[in-house]
Amino acid sequence: MTLQGATLLLAIAIVADTCAEASPSGPPGLPTLRVVNSTCAGASCRTVEIREFDWSLPIPQPPWGYKIIGEVHNAAACLTFPQPWTFAIIGPKDTTPGSPIDTFTYHLSTKDTITLVAMDSALFRANPPPPTPYDAYLGVSANQFSAATAAGWTFRLSGGTDSTTAAPAPECTP
Repeated sequence: MTLQGATLLLAIAIVADTCAEASPSGPPGLPTLRVVNSTCAGASCRTVEIREFDWSLPIPQPPWGYKIIGEVHNAAACLTFPQPWTFAIIGPKDTTPGSPIDTFTYHLSTKDTITLVAMDSALFRANPPPPTPYDAYLGVSANQFSAATAAGWTFRLSGGTDSTTAAPAPECTP
């Protein structure tokens, strides 16, 4: 398999996982995240995509991470952290006849150490997108944490690349 083919398979794996987001109501027992959207001016708010940068993933990832937790369209929203998920990297096949494809699989869950990243969804969906990804940053959690350590969390966007803290909070209702 060529490097381009391996890259395409990796991209397909990421897109397939990204499209299969957890249900907004989620199964019982998963921690929740209350997001306060500071981008609102009156009744108008930017759509914010809350993403997870997982520190246990031993491969390079973009600064905004691979996993989408959910979108916030209003001044506040309650999201559910995703169920455990699998991240597979499908590499090139060894040229030796009968050898397997070089594949690495990582199992990620709410027990992993993460950082939250809030991005303007226009970075991923607008045509044209913002000039640089840094123009789309709307907040980054200053702390690394494991979502499984509390029933609920709160994340108040700072607006821009300023850091804010994800803090334990009562569980919210999605």
